[in-house]
Amino acid sequence: MNIALWIVQGLLTALFGYAGFLHGYQIEKARAQLAWAKDTPVALLRFVGTAEILGALAMILPMGTHILP
Repeated sequence: MNIALWIVQGLLTALFGYAGFLHGYQIEKARAQLAWAKDTPVALLRFVGTAEILGALAMILPMGTHILP
């Protein structure tokens, strides 16, 4: 069960990490791929990207550091 949890967490981390990188650092690419991003201010896209990257880290760090897994 522990291995299955790590696999799911790894996949979710990769998904959140990619989405965060896309929204936070590749604004033009995000606007080309996502319809909702065209009308969204740059500051909000960077905030969403940062929140997604922090969410990706929050998926892995508790189990990786053995602090409140």
